[in-house]
Amino acid sequence: MRLFADKGGPALPFLTITEAAALARLSPKRLGALTRAGVLVEGVHYTRPRGLRPRFKRDALVAWLDGRDDAMEGNASPTPSTKHPRCKLDLSLL
Repeated sequence: MRLFADKGGPALPFLTITEAAALARLSPKRLGALTRAGVLVEGVHYTRPRGLRPRFKRDALVAWLDGRDDAMEGNASPTPSTKHPRCKLDLSLL
């Protein structure tokens, strides 16, 4: 797993779900549940490149972990996914 570019180099700006889960100390399954529940917003916290699985933005993920999610104050509206409308997630455990 490459969380850093090279020896002492700058951190990679985009992470796979496995790398993002390792950074957040969550399971990849839990991270996927957070995206489906709308806690992590597409375009703010992650992107879906054509033909690839989601790529998480390192800076936005770190800001979310620190509780200073300034990116949410912009133009993105955190709406739950319509794909899984019954996804019930107890976020009080975070």
